[in-house]
Amino acid sequence: ESPAATPLKALMLRDSFGHELMNFLSEHFARIVYHWDVRLVFDTAGIEREKPDIVIEEMVERFLLGFTPEPPD
Repeated sequence: ESPAATPLKALMLRDSFGHELMNFLSEHFARIVYHWDVRLVFDTAGIEREKPDIVIEEMVERFLLGFTPEPPD
């Protein structure tokens, strides 16, 4: 949490490469939650729980090959 930042809240769905972005992003949001799921599941429950203003989904390019997103429930 960064009280001096913009009042926006964010949720970042990430893989291991997202770790390098955390220091850069954290200072720009009042609250940002980082979620890493090795199964690369789009965390709709986390979105409902956190109610972020912004959702960032980051994944390394090689995971896009053959990746088919699941429709939300």
